[in-house]
Amino acid sequence: MPRPSKAAGSVALVTGANRGIGLAFVQELAARGARKVYAGVRSPGDVTGQFKELPVEVVPLDVTDLALVQAAAAGCPAVTDRQKERHQRDDHEPARPDRIHDRRRRRAARRSKPPG
Repeated sequence: MPRPSKAAGSVALVTGANRGIGLAFVQELAARGARKVYAGVRSPGDVTGQFKELPVEVVPLDVTDLALVQAAAAGCPAVTDRQKERHQRDDHEPARPDRIHDRRRRRAARRSKPPG
C-alpha cells in the first residue's frame, strides 16, 4: 500500500536508477504513489527486472554526455509538462536577480568586517 506523501501523483526523473541509491529512489517514489518515474540509466539493455510492476519508463541517460541529457529531457514529456504548469501558475514568482545580488553584497560585507 502506498505511503502518503508529497510524491503521490508526482512525476520524477532519477539518474543512476538501475542500482544503488538511484534504484532505492525509484522504488521509494513508486511506493509513495508517484504517477510516473523516468529511470535514467547508462545502458538500458542491462536493466533486468528491477522495475517490474512499477510506474517506470527506462530512459537512456549518461549525465556526462550533453547530447544524451538533452535527448532524455526531450523524451520525458511528463516532467517538462509539469514544469511548464508550475511556471504558468499565477502564484509563481520569477527569480529576482537584484535580490540575489543584494544577498551576495551583504554576505561579502559581513566577511570583510574585522572581528570585534
